[in-house]
Amino acid sequence: MGGAAVAPCRAVVPRMSALIVTADDLGLREDVDRGILTAHRAGAVTHASWLAGGESSRSCAETVRREAPALGVGLHLSLSQTRPSGDPDALRGLLRDGRFPP
Repeated sequence: MGGAAVAPCRAVVPRMSALIVTADDLGLREDVDRGILTAHRAGAVTHASWLAGGESSRSCAETVRREAPALGVGLHLSLSQTRPSGDPDALRGLLRDGRFPP
């Protein structure tokens, strides 16, 4: 007796999706930092890249720790147009007017 072929049943499993929104240049300037923190508090930004050597890079680290502990922070290295985070004398040959050139 011939029978009809039966296709295997595949269960439909819902996929869990997550959207990660990363704001760039945290630590560049205080106004940029405020915008990133405002967007994070509103739920629009989940992560930020911390710009080592930005004008507000040191002060924003404490602000983020205190005000936005759930903000994921990664490192954004800049080798142009910013001041070095370390000793500028050690990088004298690489700097122009105390900054990395464009």
